[in-house]
Amino acid sequence: MVSLKPTESASSAASKTKGRISKWLSDQMTHTNGDTKLAKGYFAVTLGETDSRSVDGYLETQSKHHGYDNRARPPVYVQSFEYNDTERILLATEHAATLLRYHVVLATWFRRGVFTDESAGCVTESWRELRQGFLIDKVSFVPDHVHIASSVHPTKSPIAVVESLMNAGQELMWNRYPNLVIKSAVERLWQPSAYLGSFGAISGKAIKAYMLRWEDSHAE
Repeated sequence: MVSLKPTESASSAASKTKGRISKWLSDQMTHTNGDTKLAKGYFAVTLGETDSRSVDGYLETQSKHHGYDNRARPPVYVQSFEYNDTERILLATEHAATLLRYHVVLATWFRRGVFTDESAGCVTESWRELRQGFLIDKVSFVPDHVHIASSVHPTKSPIAVVESLMNAGQELMWNRYPNLVIKSAVERLWQPSAYLGSFGAISGKAIKAYMLRWEDSHAE
């Protein structure tokens, strides 16, 4: 288990780790003339304090959480997406098996209400069309912020995903919905910060518990 900076990609971390281990093996086994190379590929998944089911449920209940569910026309946009074969190829790698998922939260400038359900849907489609090393799994918009669940290619750093989302979202809102931007009196669409967290099919706590049990069972 490793913790990475948001600027670090999974493939970069795997390469550095394998390089260190390979050097250690070479130093330890020079007298054996054995093959000390690690396998070319690797397996990597993201983990977090919560699992994918919890993240999905949280995104689904944003309307109720923020008190919009009682409105006749809630200013909320929630949508999940399935991948087709062409999209799955965008996350595939030749020598690695990965499932890297991140939860991103972007807030509007000073948390002012900017988004409608229509504009949120258009921003989402612009994100899905980017094809820049990540796919959108689910979005949950309310007027002043958005939660995004995404799957990412191992060569793509999480911070690069955030930057792509911010830039594409602002460009679309400025070009297609200037009236909403002017009405909200925002200097820029997003706050210059974001929440970024990883998650997976099971939680990090479960993996830690498994590793401790494995260690105890092999300790002699």
